[in-house]
Amino acid sequence: MGISFILAAAMTLLQGTVWTAEGGPTKVTFDGSRVSGTLACNNFSASYRVDGDSLSLGGVNSTRKFCGAADAMREHAMVQKLGQVVSFSREGDVLSLLGKKGEVLLRFNAKA
Repeated sequence: MGISFILAAAMTLLQGTVWTAEGGPTKVTFDGSRVSGTLACNNFSASYRVDGDSLSLGGVNSTRKFCGAADAMREHAMVQKLGQVVSFSREGDVLSLLGKKGEVLLRFNAKA
């Protein structure tokens, strides 16, 4: 098994699914080398790279629509967490994005 096969298999774990955040309206899709999605009232995108179970996201960009205060705070927290992701795990229809200490920063469910 070559390295490119292993990397392609890891990327396949992420791609082709719309992931919905637990407890919130955020939706995420991984496609090619980009991740994009919706926050509370804005859209975002970033580059990403997978190496085994390591996941690195490039600068997260988002639209700047007006949100209410609560939604704006939720969006800010979500973008900060996305910037802290260093790895991931997938168990069935659950995707966990993990921080440096292996802690779950964000958890998503596959959209049915």
